[in-house]
This record gives sequence, structure tokens and C-alpha cells, in this order.
Amino acid sequence: MSWDNYERALRVLENNQDECDFIGKRSESLIEKAESEIGIKFSKMYRHFLMNYGAGNFWALEIFGVISRDFVKNAALDATDAIKYTLIKRRENQLPNHYLVIYDMGDNELICLDFNSLDEKNEPAVVTIYLDMDFSKQPFEIIADDFGEYLLECVEAELDELNRTLEVTIDVSKIKTENQLHILLKEKLEFPDYYGENWSAFWDCISCEYPLPDKLILVGWTEYPHLLMLDHTYLECFAYTQIVKLG
Repeated sequence: MSWDNYERALRVLENNQDECDFIGKRSESLIEKAESEIGIKFSKMYRHFLMNYGAGNFWALEIFGVISRDFVKNAALDATDAIKYTLIKRRENQLPNHYLVIYDMGDNELICLDFNSLDEKNEPAVVTIYLDMDFSKQPFEIIADDFGEYLLECVEAELDELNRTLEVTIDVSKIKTENQLHILLKEKLEFPDYYGENWSAFWDCISCEYPLPDKLILVGWTEYPHLLMLDHTYLECFAYTQIVKLG
């Protein structure tokens, strides 16, 4: 199923090209030069990704790859350059040579292809590495059996998040009080536990870390609109999102 997972991931990318920002196809000679520089022979799936996408982003997801022929260790780092990134981590953090960095999670946590952990098709496992931990004591956390599985899980997660930010449906048909509405909004819009369940707290959330989706579909609206007339603050709160009211 490895290649099937990889192809499914590519279909997600192809069907959502507006959210893709990849550098584009890399040549065979460039990939071979990258392999020589890093001392690793890329696997079939990762090589295919490099040849067709290079490196880049799917919405907020970054996937490190090959950018250019400039592999000089002290050269400026391109944001998604797996080769430079890996060379820097080898030099600065003594990253073992069998790891290839494909994403930086922050807080000294890296996502790597582990070329010491190959399956029967010579596809490396995807592992989490912690730079602030002795490599001899690493937990060797395998997060995906191969690059295809990792890519599919990541792009599907990004697509779910993207769809959530574009459109959210909320059934308000059973709402009887404004407090019940805020409890429902907290759940459906994934507000934090400290949400104050009032319009001021609502505004604080959506204007900071919890923006509203582009479209908010309110099902059962005909059972509820009189409650909103009690407080006109909600009008300002929903000013920048499209509301679809369904009976």
C-alpha cells in the first residue's frame, strides 16, 4: 500500500493546486548531485517527489526537498532545503548521517527520513528526532512507515484544517438561550477552555488565534433568531464572515 498512499497524497495536491506552493520539478542531475553531497541514495518515493515537486508548501505544511545546486554549508538557508538543513544540523548538532531532515517542528524537534530503517522496498521510515537529547538515548519514534504514508497523513490533515477554516456548519435548532449558543460556538469553533461564553470573549477569540471560517452555516436558524436581538454585539463579531441561515 506504500505507493498507493503516495499516489493518494499526490491526488490531494493536484486537486488543491491553489493551496500548493512548490518550487517545481528538479532535474535528475541536480538530484544526483544532492545525493552525492548528502551521502544518501534517495528512495523511490522521495526521489519521485523531488523530481515532480522539488520542495515547498501545501497550505501550512512544509515539505523539505532539493532547491538548487548551492549546497555550500555556510550559504544562506532556503526555508525548505532538505540538503542544506541536514548539513547544518550535522555540523551544529552532530545529526547522524543516516537522517535526512524533511521538516522542522520547532523546539529542537525534527522530522527525518531514517535510511538506517528501510523496509523491503528500501523505503526509509519517517521518524522524530530531538536535537536536545543524546542521540544514543533517542526514543526512535516512528511516525510513518515510509514517505508516502507520512505525506498522505499530512496533506489530509491540512485539507481537513483548510476545509474547517473555509466552512463550518452549526445546528442551532435546539438552542434556547444565549449561553447555550456560546457553549455550542465554543465546541464547533474549537475555542479554548478558558472561553468566557459571552460576545466580548467571542470577539477576543476570533480577532486573535481563532479566526472565523469564511462561511458559517447555521442550521435551524428559524428557531433561534429572536435571541440574537437581545445583544447587537454579535453583528460586529460576524461582520467578516459569510453567514448562511437555513431553516
